[in-house]
Amino acid sequence: MDGWLADTRTSYDTVAVSYAELVRDALAGQPYLLAFGIDLSPGMIEVARRDHSGLRFEVGSMTELDLPAASVAGLLGWQSLIHIPDDEVSTVFGHFRRVLRPGGPLQLLFHVGDRSRLKTRLRPSDAGARPPSSAGSGGGLVGRRRVRRRGPTADRSG
Repeated sequence: MDGWLADTRTSYDTVAVSYAELVRDALAGQPYLLAFGIDLSPGMIEVARRDHSGLRFEVGSMTELDLPAASVAGLLGWQSLIHIPDDEVSTVFGHFRRVLRPGGPLQLLFHVGDRSRLKTRLRPSDAGARPPSSAGSGGGLVGRRRVRRRGPTADRSG
């Protein structure tokens, strides 16, 4: 693994614990069906396994999603696409479509805008984090996406 994928993994490994602190309360007490998680970052997986020992978590990539066709009832991708270069987004959506059961929901959260940028500084809360090699003093690719078409659920909610 090299290039942007390696840099993304490194940047997430550096902030795994602080990120878990941000989402822990949001996930506490939520009903889980047969939920499982996949993340590029071994550090994120380590924290997820520690905090949610009853759930399955695996290291993996959206660009090579190793799941059978129509094998998931729904898919959640929060702040995941912001690290995918524009020329790889269609590959990721192809994997999402392949693994989702017909009619299965896909929930995404991402930055909206016109351009991507290279994040070159870590936040103060990321003290001690190792920067990715291509980002100089820390960070990584942060992509912004234009919303071109919304699905039926988004249209109903406004």
